[in-house]
Amino acid sequence: MFTNRELAISFWLIVLFVFFLVNKGTRESLSNVFKVLCSKIILCVFSIMFIYIAGIIYFLFILGYWDTNLTKDTLIWVTFTAFALLFNSTDKALQEGFFKRKVIESIKIIVVIQFIANAYTFRLLPEIILTFVLVFLGALQAVASFEEKYKQVEKLITTLISILGLMIFANAIHLTVKDFHTFGSLDTLKSFLLPIILTVLYLPLVYCMSLYTIYDHINARLKMKSYIDKKLRRYIIRNIFLKYHFKLHSLRKFQTHSLLNLVKFRSREEVKQYFHKNVVRI
Repeated sequence: MFTNRELAISFWLIVLFVFFLVNKGTRESLSNVFKVLCSKIILCVFSIMFIYIAGIIYFLFILGYWDTNLTKDTLIWVTFTAFALLFNSTDKALQEGFFKRKVIESIKIIVVIQFIANAYTFRLLPEIILTFVLVFLGALQAVASFEEKYKQVEKLITTLISILGLMIFANAIHLTVKDFHTFGSLDTLKSFLLPIILTVLYLPLVYCMSLYTIYDHINARLKMKSYIDKKLRRYIIRNIFLKYHFKLHSLRKFQTHSLLNLVKFRSREEVKQYFHKNVVRI
């Protein structure tokens, strides 16, 4: 069952979606977004993602951990975490330490606080109002942070957000203590641990997608050179793979420092000599 906070967020998302549909300018932009999402490559990536997640869920089901009571938590994780991590595979995931940070983030104390705060909420109408206020204040804070002259405003907004956050958490703590026999159950523990488990098990896919992104980019750069035929291109990529394998950070450094030199060569011998002498030591 969805909490009032989740229903409030859904309400505002629906309002926003309807606004986009009604407004002609945003409707056209939304249409373009849908066209991109329906492209062959995006659908292929999404299919891989959903198949992989289905495999994780089935694995947890076989272990006796996952059941239908966790469907809502799974859907929320897919919507707000899985998609974000997947899109990060082309950018942030290529940064050194990204995967370690994600694992650490999933087990920080703030996760416990967020879980408790979201477990017990206000009534639906106050949650709808509160969600709007928090989003509005967050937007103001973001705008104020760009200008030095608005620093005092930013501090004030930060204070207001903190006060609201404390109110939400205090309410959650009060209701948790009051209803601890329900909160302190195995189902609650499973619900709390599920996003952590899903994230850890999902990261290998993000890693593989990041690897694919780099190799695909290298292949695309080589294709741009008409003098590099298909056989030579495959030879180059094979040598890159033999040297770096699945070392994401090393591949990223190679892509940055050495790829421009590599695309100049026209023969296997030149490529062989280059890898033997000149590739950046990583």
